Amino acid sequence: MAPLFRVAVLTSTDAPGIDALRKDPNRGLLYELTDVITRERAPRNLLEREAYDEETVTLLRDAGADWIILDDYRYIVTPVLLRAFPDRILALHDGDLTLHDDDGGRRYAMLHAVRRAIFAGETQTRPSLYFVTERLGEGPLMLVGAPFPVSGIAGDAIGRGEYDVAIEYARVHRDWMMRSAYGAMLVRALQFLAAGTLKVANDVVWIDGVPGPCRLGDAPQICHDLGDHIQRGIPASCPFIQT
Repeated sequence: MAPLFRVAVLTSTDAPGIDALRKDPNRGLLYELTDVITRERAPRNLLEREAYDEETVTLLRDAGADWIILDDYRYIVTPVLLRAFPDRILALHDGDLTLHDDDGGRRYAMLHAVRRAIFAGETQTRPSLYFVTERLGEGPLMLVGAPFPVSGIAGDAIGRGEYDVAIEYARVHRDWMMRSAYGAMLVRALQFLAAGTLKVANDVVWIDGVPGPCRLGDAPQICHDLGDHIQRGIPASCPFIQT
């Protein structure tokens, strides 16, 4: 029997959604959660950050991790960490990375994604999970979480110029979204990895032969009917391969 692949979660906070991963019945059967490692107070200087990441690599290797998931990890990953786990680092992000600006860049790839989306008038926010590369926030996109509607409170506050209220709402909205969505995304990501149905080619994540990202929360009914197990051979009629 092949050994289970081992995943470590790297965070700067309390790793939103980690309880869902710890309670996942597939844990210990399809994969092992080796550790949840909290790293704080990273140096701002990127040269010093490389030494910091060398320490992080040692912690992750000591945990025996094969894959790394960044869960509310608040620092730029340097090449030191990327080289240690090539193509095996995934990151949860609080912005919808399917949305693009006119220049083709991802609109909400950087910091304060929820706040910027709300101030831009978006009616909903969605979290994303992607492969980390040296291109900050631009790696291949694997999952997009369920949508979270933006309350009218935010628009009213912005319209009255009460930006402090809108900023506070954005903070609460982000926290609500992460606590509600990240667990399901962590579990689904590890199911895909364990099933071995995922390939990355030309910056596209392919799942069961279908180009991603897999969209949680508004996927076609056939995806919900599959339950929690992974089934190969999604039909060519899947709407996500139609352009």
